[in-house]
Amino acid sequence: MAITANVINAENSAVLDCLFFPEQNPMNAVYLQNQFSNIASSLSDIGRKFIDGSKELYQKAHDSEMIRRAKAMVRSAMGIQYVNQIMYYGSLQEVQSATPYMQNYLMASPVVRDHYNRQLCDGYSDTYVNIDPGTIKDTQYHYRRTMDGVVTEVVDENGNEDWSVKNYFEDLLPGDRDLSIAEKSNILATWDVMEMFIKAKQDPTNPRGGEL
Repeated sequence: MAITANVINAENSAVLDCLFFPEQNPMNAVYLQNQFSNIASSLSDIGRKFIDGSKELYQKAHDSEMIRRAKAMVRSAMGIQYVNQIMYYGSLQEVQSATPYMQNYLMASPVVRDHYNRQLCDGYSDTYVNIDPGTIKDTQYHYRRTMDGVVTEVVDENGNEDWSVKNYFEDLLPGDRDLSIAEKSNILATWDVMEMFIKAKQDPTNPRGGEL
């Protein structure tokens, strides 16, 4: 019997705590903050140091950045079950949690690739393997695999619209395969999603979140 396990790697113990303990109601946070202040006003210096230490631990456990990172790691682990599938990602969280297999195609987006080549985005730095550094569009392998046989609109310098299709005849990388029309559609649609977030100054290639 085969057993599958999702592994979640936490950056530090504080992030791991956020995984195990649920977020609290905001009113609870206000109440506890008031209690810290009231108790501290009636204690000695030693007692106040103890309260300050407890307050610091509480704030770390409810730090929004820690909670965001914890959620990102859970999303990443959930994506393991789709490790070799070409999927459509419609949200920032999904794109940031893309599997290494899907990352190859997402990093082929001309807009994303341009940012990556100029070191303006994270580019899934912990997992993405850049097999052809400095390339973009026709010179990039996964771009060619995605755009092979795809009809695109072309606008010339005079503003005239036309349609074009390219076929790329090349040897596939070991273990690679031709993509289906549906898979190419998923990639192209996800490129549009990523470009939307880039315009909003969000980094769709950073699993830990963050801005460009």
